[in-house]
Amino acid sequence: MRKSNQKGFTIIELLVVIVIIGILVALALPNLFAAQARGRDSDRKNELKNLQQKLESYFNDNDQYPAAATWAADIGASADETTGPRSDTYTYATPDQQTYTLTATLENAGDKDTSDGTGPLADYVLVSVNQ
Repeated sequence: MRKSNQKGFTIIELLVVIVIIGILVALALPNLFAAQARGRDSDRKNELKNLQQKLESYFNDNDQYPAAATWAADIGASADETTGPRSDTYTYATPDQQTYTLTATLENAGDKDTSDGTGPLADYVLVSVNQ
């Protein structure tokens, strides 16, 4: 028997509150993870644009882009500048040292700046100004 002057919550009331909190958390977490991925992608794009400026400055001084094997050292880029937020490396390719492509793989395939926009990952590509 239950006394009428007892205070507190029943087990059913507690379970209902826990279920409601669980539903709210389940709805919020995917948005949080997506926002983090978009932030890392923004960092990648900004780093690539900074590298592009250094490459164009190098071209203006030397009338050619640096060789693929030594490009980071030639433009004075640190290891932090040539790797992304999750230690993913950026790809630099120059077939003739008169043009280049600089590529980073983004986590958000739906990003409007990606080259293909397919699959779970998509490439963000910058090309030389001289193309």
